[in-house]
Amino acid sequence: DNREDMPWGSDRDEDLRQMFQQLISLRKTTLALTGHKIEILHAEGRSFAFSRGPDTLVIINADSQPWRFTSDVHVPSNWEIVFQSHENNQGFQLVRMSTTVLTRIQS
Repeated sequence: DNREDMPWGSDRDEDLRQMFQQLISLRKTTLALTGHKIEILHAEGRSFAFSRGPDTLVIINADSQPWRFTSDVHVPSNWEIVFQSHENNQGFQLVRMSTTVLTRIQS
């Protein structure tokens, strides 16, 4: 059941807790993540990608296999990674069970 409280004490997944703390902080400090309407770019199987306005892209791979985000929607090439849940993610290429948040670099 995904509506249970977060386990505390020795059963707590500290890595997962830290990842959520980073994501919460990123949302609070990145204006593009708090405004704008969400546009779903990809939702299939256990992979999901959405934009939040023209300057923010969130890519999630909840599968046990690596996945590369591609889209029919034009995605500008000037992106900067502002959050990665896994050090082996490389931009639009995500390893298993990972999240990447990118913002568009203003020219």
